[in-house]
Amino acid sequence: MYKQDSVVDLTLKVKDLWFPNSQVWNAQMLFETFTEEDALRILQIKPSPTSQDTDMWGFTKDGCYTTQSAYRMLVPLGSLELMERKSSLCLRKAIITPQSTITKALEEADIWYQLLHNKDSPPTTRNATTTWEKPPSDVVKCNVGMAWVNAGPLTGSSWIVRDCQGLPLHHSRQALANSPSKRESDLKTLLWAVQAMGDLHHTKILFEASSIEVRQSLLNPLNFPDLFPLIRKILDLLHCFDKWTISHVSDQKNRVANAIAGSVISDTRTQSYVATGGPRWLQQMIHEDARFG
Repeated sequence: MYKQDSVVDLTLKVKDLWFPNSQVWNAQMLFETFTEEDALRILQIKPSPTSQDTDMWGFTKDGCYTTQSAYRMLVPLGSLELMERKSSLCLRKAIITPQSTITKALEEADIWYQLLHNKDSPPTTRNATTTWEKPPSDVVKCNVGMAWVNAGPLTGSSWIVRDCQGLPLHHSRQALANSPSKRESDLKTLLWAVQAMGDLHHTKILFEASSIEVRQSLLNPLNFPDLFPLIRKILDLLHCFDKWTISHVSDQKNRVANAIAGSVISDTRTQSYVATGGPRWLQQMIHEDARFG
């Protein structure tokens, strides 16, 4: 859906929403043109200019038709449709046969059933949680940790990958020379984590980070021209995955990755490594995430 009060070029094509000479979405243009919800959906689509167009159902997140989504459409429209049908029986100058009366009655009964069925269903609400959440069964979750201290000699970086049961598959820590800004440091950490996921041959990944600088940079890359090459490289690599998302989460939801990254600074753990499973000294925290997530 187009953003309210936005000026829309009706000749706009998909390629116009990419950065020039690339197949990377221009996030700033997307958020200026579409609602935030739709812009986020578009950012998750991997551009494929050689593939054929397909039909998409516009009332579900994945574009696939479901009976439930059709019922939701009928709720606001059902009552109006019933009134129109009843009016047509009374006002139209047409011959009403017994067969047509039965047909209309059955159609109206079906609509009323759908309306009542939906009305009686309890509303669904999203439980607000401050704990780490398990990913779906077909993807892995990569939490990215970042630790930066102004004027400090080192920057701490980490990532940890967990499956749908909350079990750690791999984790890594890296100590880097400090960057001139937290934004640059955090973006370099994200780039490193994205590259690592490709090296490990993961294809469907949910990335989570608690850096507000990363969120701002990916949503509005043109606002940071000095870091644009770095941001573009991250986006290019992300589009190599079959499925990916990046979410900005609270420190509590990202506590394991942040603890690993923070150990570079707090405990001077400067050895960089990649290992299977999770770090032993954080086993209790990882177990709690898996239990309550």
